[in-house]
Amino acid sequence: MNSSTQASSVFDVLVVGAGHAGIEAALAASRMGCSVAVLTHNLDTIGQMSCNPAIGGLAKGHIVREIDALGGAMGLNTDATAIQFRMLNASKGPSVRAPRAQCDKTAYRTRMKRVLETAPGVRLFQGDVVKLLVNGEQQAAGAVTSLDYTIYARSVVICSGTFMKGLLHVGLQHITGGRMGCAPSTLSSGLADLGFQVERLKTGTSPRINGRSIDFSVCELQPGDTPPALFSYRSRNLLKRSSEPYCTLNTWGDKDFRMEQMPCWITYTNQTTHDIIRDNLKFSPLYSGIIEGIGPRYCPSIEDKIVRFAEKTSHQVFLEPEGRSTEEFYLNGVSTSLPYSAQREFIRTIPGLGNAQLIRPGYAVEYDFCPPTQLHPTLETKLVENLYFAGQINGTSGYEEAAAQGLMAGTNAALKVLGKPPLVLRRDQAYIGVMIDDLVTKGTDEPYR
Repeated sequence: MNSSTQASSVFDVLVVGAGHAGIEAALAASRMGCSVAVLTHNLDTIGQMSCNPAIGGLAKGHIVREIDALGGAMGLNTDATAIQFRMLNASKGPSVRAPRAQCDKTAYRTRMKRVLETAPGVRLFQGDVVKLLVNGEQQAAGAVTSLDYTIYARSVVICSGTFMKGLLHVGLQHITGGRMGCAPSTLSSGLADLGFQVERLKTGTSPRINGRSIDFSVCELQPGDTPPALFSYRSRNLLKRSSEPYCTLNTWGDKDFRMEQMPCWITYTNQTTHDIIRDNLKFSPLYSGIIEGIGPRYCPSIEDKIVRFAEKTSHQVFLEPEGRSTEEFYLNGVSTSLPYSAQREFIRTIPGLGNAQLIRPGYAVEYDFCPPTQLHPTLETKLVENLYFAGQINGTSGYEEAAAQGLMAGTNAALKVLGKPPLVLRRDQAYIGVMIDDLVTKGTDEPYR
């Protein structure tokens, strides 16, 4: 007998991908009492923050609190591993205030992996999907992995992030991958064979530099808020050293705990920065016609900012520490796909960064997605029953948007397996409801935020 035909036990829910969407999908199904298989490329990158090391922000902070209200893990994990808390727009009215937390990226990933590993009924698998299984009644039935092992399931949730035919761009250099250092997925070819419409989008990330090479004396200090604005109503009861001895930084439930927040810093680009970027636009895949996909309007690259807002003489750059155990800083505000040499040159024109050591270059990533008008409001596909999509496969961008969709898709996959009515949040009930209704009724031709 071929090994691929050897039956595993049949899981109630198979989750493909273990980023922010996949985690919440798996945990939601687990909380519903279902057996769950999670299949991911690399078990060491569960919950990886591929871009900036922060959770929350305008609208996004509201979504995280909605995830928490629904029992999700993102808010609690943020409170456990954050190194700075801020309430944005604190001087304005309550309707526009938003919590945001800077996280320790390693701790965030490590703790979230443990949460997933210890969730009831959840089993983790490392591998890639080479084929989705669909039975004669056009119902999802599992997947065949790259190791020629079949995982059978009553429902499947696809949370593929930017991995489907991912292509990374640094200047005119192109590398296949879902993110730097990670292999891409060919899953979208199988989805197209099943009849799904598949298109391309683009997003990007910023360079990282060595914090020891920053001159903070010419930067603006951005301290955290005291007292911290926590995301989860459960943090002060659950986050105790006695119950989480291995990977929780912040033990809010311990009465003597006092958090020492790490500062962020602000600096600015200038005319010299902009001139260097303009001189190198011919080497940008965004402006040389190499990238086909459309990028996020509300998180533009520094190249886009220079071209679209040519009258501006400076742009903010936030220097964000990536954790307590590393000297890496994320340069929020200068997402770029320029060549490595150009990145190093323009970064060193920014005050405080004159001697900056570039550790990781910024890059653009182009990837396949499935227009979300192919979904029901439950995030189940219209074409294949018991198959659900969540996260960037639906054209969204952002950790919080992905996590919210994962929670809803995992919940509805479990409810259907259990023979119970679905959960659909209305536009007047939740930000999550607005997002999903926008996606399934209007679709999107750019990364949705």
